[in-house]
Amino acid sequence: MPSLETIKDQIIAIDNKFNLKLKSIKELPNILDDDELIENLCTANQEGAPSVGLLIATNKRLIFVKKSIFASHFEEFPYSKIDSIHFKSDILNGKVTILSFGNNTEFLSAFKKKLQALTEHVRQKMSEMPNNSEQTTNNYYHYGDVIGTQIQDSVLVKSNAETQVNMCNKCGCKAERGQKFCSNCGKELTFLSLSENNHMVEGKIVIDTVEVRNYLIRKVLDKKLVSYAKFRDDFGLDYTIQTFNLLKQISRDCIERNEPLLSAIVVNDDNLPGEGFFDNKTRTYLGYNGPATGSEAKKIHQRELDKLSNWKWDLKTMIVTAWNNGQHHKSGAGYGLKISLADRNQNFKKEWEHIVLEMPDYPKLIKVNIKKDSFWNGTCRELISKDIGLWMISKGDAPWSDGKPPKYRMEHSSENNFSIKSF
Repeated sequence: MPSLETIKDQIIAIDNKFNLKLKSIKELPNILDDDELIENLCTANQEGAPSVGLLIATNKRLIFVKKSIFASHFEEFPYSKIDSIHFKSDILNGKVTILSFGNNTEFLSAFKKKLQALTEHVRQKMSEMPNNSEQTTNNYYHYGDVIGTQIQDSVLVKSNAETQVNMCNKCGCKAERGQKFCSNCGKELTFLSLSENNHMVEGKIVIDTVEVRNYLIRKVLDKKLVSYAKFRDDFGLDYTIQTFNLLKQISRDCIERNEPLLSAIVVNDDNLPGEGFFDNKTRTYLGYNGPATGSEAKKIHQRELDKLSNWKWDLKTMIVTAWNNGQHHKSGAGYGLKISLADRNQNFKKEWEHIVLEMPDYPKLIKVNIKKDSFWNGTCRELISKDIGLWMISKGDAPWSDGKPPKYRMEHSSENNFSIKSF
């Protein structure tokens, strides 16, 4: 790692009046690589944060580091992974907005001219990077209602066996198969995978893309937008790149189906999608060549929301959750399946006395009564049967840990006939 004196010499060569007593400078020997050189810098802070940090443009990446009495904070943006960078100013401050992996990050500085110069420097570094911002999608394939894509250049690659994705799930830089640590950011690598049944897997996180699609459709039917933060929380995603790749896959699927873009309902604090929503593929589909922010982008987004509201969505494949009344009987009594409001309204009819469930590896069809007020009110919606409980117990799915009931895929096959698939 470079010495502190070497780093200070680089800073002085750029700005001989720069305050070398800033605590954040002392963190740089632990952050910079041996062959990494500082090319531009400016003091800055994140909006609402009381202490000031450093924005540093090196020959490799843009870095923000902030050292306080009790903690250190570090963020990095490899130039090849920055989609856009914008500068604007008001009377008090300059503000730079960085879009990377569909997420906006903002920094403020009272040194407006220095921040603007740093922004221009980053733009120049971005222009020197290979053009890899738009990954192309091809070879669309179906497994019944299960969707999938083959996205070139290391994002999602389909094969007959589970395939590792050769990229760091923190900074997005390429990684070699079997590599333990990212050569760019140093993070221990846990590879994202796409398995044959179209589950996105990382460590113990398993995401069924049918579940994501149905989740978004239900939000549309309920006329609700969902924030990026809630979307990440609901699917247990830790990193922005996971959210970016997952929503991009959903968008590609909607384009292939010639549907409105379900990803449009995932929004930031301004109730707008991130700039990553308007990539080249999406722009072509929407017939829009304007900026990713501003009034025109808002009009295009609202137009897509209107299309989503008016579209006839098919929710024949549902994701249902195991339910219990709090008493885990070996007889199976008190067990059932919880149905979402959107799935119930889409796939069930009030005139039915019962539905018929086919369960895998269960010796008989199960009749479940739905001619009752509790199923049609606003809160319950459970399909209750001791046979459902016996089936769960036989599979080892019940009883379950508190707060962690299993989920199943449920398909509406015909009229009042349904089948359950495990996942």
